[in-house]
Amino acid sequence: NEEEAEFTECTDDLNRLCGQVEAGAGDAVIALSDIADDGMFVEVKAGYGKDMVVGLMKLNGMTVGVVANRSQIFNEEGEVAETMDTTLTPAGCKKATDFVQFCDAFSIPLVSFTNVTGFKACACAEKSLAREMAKLTCAFANATVPKVNVVIGKAFGSAYVTMNSKAIGADMVYA
Repeated sequence: NEEEAEFTECTDDLNRLCGQVEAGAGDAVIALSDIADDGMFVEVKAGYGKDMVVGLMKLNGMTVGVVANRSQIFNEEGEVAETMDTTLTPAGCKKATDFVQFCDAFSIPLVSFTNVTGFKACACAEKSLAREMAKLTCAFANATVPKVNVVIGKAFGSAYVTMNSKAIGADMVYA
């Protein structure tokens, strides 16, 4: 983790048209696969906390970690297979916290894609939501790697702050 970052030669045209990015507001996996070098995005823990996408990809030859909200999951035919709220859940926050800490430990820069309106409001989620949200906020705030946030949809209130906002230390925020 203390070695210099490894770069590989990128053969993709950096000014290419990414036609699937618009669908990424619902299912971030589609947009991430579209913008990644050679279309290679590796999702981690895909079956856990499905409202949050975490994974690794290369951008212009450099490995980056990605954290993104998801409100839809598309199947192989391009149809919506599952729909979720654009809210943060305890499981999604825990999944993202572990991944942000992993990337920080191994000096992997972070890019977050934000489309969030609030927090999951149910009796089950309220038991651990505040704790998991605070852990995610701290993970982003304490990470020393470069952090970029891209707002791809809605970004409301303290849920937006939790998702790597400028207020907790994002180096750059784009919308």
